Amino acid sequence: MKIRILALMFLLISPLIIFNPFAALPEYMPQERKRIAFDETHGEVHRLSDDYADFRTFLELSGFEVEPLTEGPLTLPKLRAHSTLVLPLSRKPFTEEEIKSIISFVEGGGGLFIIGDCGGDLFWGSNINNLSRIFGITFNSDIVKAPREPVIINQFQQHPITQDIKQIVYRSGSSLNVTGNAIGLATASSQAWADKLAGQIGLYEPGEKKGRDVIVLAASNYGLGRVVCLA
Repeated sequence: MKIRILALMFLLISPLIIFNPFAALPEYMPQERKRIAFDETHGEVHRLSDDYADFRTFLELSGFEVEPLTEGPLTLPKLRAHSTLVLPLSRKPFTEEEIKSIISFVEGGGGLFIIGDCGGDLFWGSNINNLSRIFGITFNSDIVKAPREPVIINQFQQHPITQDIKQIVYRSGSSLNVTGNAIGLATASSQAWADKLAGQIGLYEPGEKKGRDVIVLAASNYGLGRVVCLA
């Protein structure tokens, strides 16, 4: 799994809860502005009780209320009680109704933070791309590799999320595709490449993305909400 930086993750989530008092609010606008929900209903690899225990403590000390969602399905009334939804590497598919609920939640001003890993849906048995592509971002079926590992991510697009971040230590992850108004915020160093699972793992092959073409962090605005994806 990736070696994740808690400060980076906090920066990813913080911009999602900025409230614009001049925007026209639809009926399903999230009611609480500092409540973060972590989905634990789709066989997630990381949970608040184990891998993300330190992250939870960090967020709570920073003034956020953090809650695991342990009973499905994910419905709009359940989601709108929170400001941000975190999907931490799901291993079970989302239903069509759950995807519609999450889209409505974001459109109404909610924040969505999707965390992936190497291999994408093909490897983990999820269908997260059915959701993320609505926002112009998809997780690729590959693994970011480099001659020396862990991979160092040190190319950043100027953005509030990436402000003051010098590098990300990236032990394992996939690359992202971005379309529409989605933007890539972080790309791999010049020596790294996106190693396709269908090819020879660990060896760069012609046609595989390399360097700045390997996006690992992306963001998108949708309706009144915002989406961030970390591959």
